[in-house]
Amino acid sequence: LDLFPRLKSIVTPTLVIAARHDRVALPYRTLRYKEFLPAARFEMFEQSGHNFFLEENAKMIALLREFLARGR
Repeated sequence: LDLFPRLKSIVTPTLVIAARHDRVALPYRTLRYKEFLPAARFEMFEQSGHNFFLEENAKMIALLREFLARGR
């Protein structure tokens, strides 16, 4: 079941996060969302694996604050 095409119907601001060294949610798969969510904001955590929110905590907090304040 391929649900990717349904993502185009999302109209709310969307933040998609990938971690360069993630072995669970592989970054190249996460980048596929760009095809279906062209207006979304994408952020790559270059120094992290699957626990990017712990490994780059300060960056994660700053990103979420900024995204929620601006809505993008």
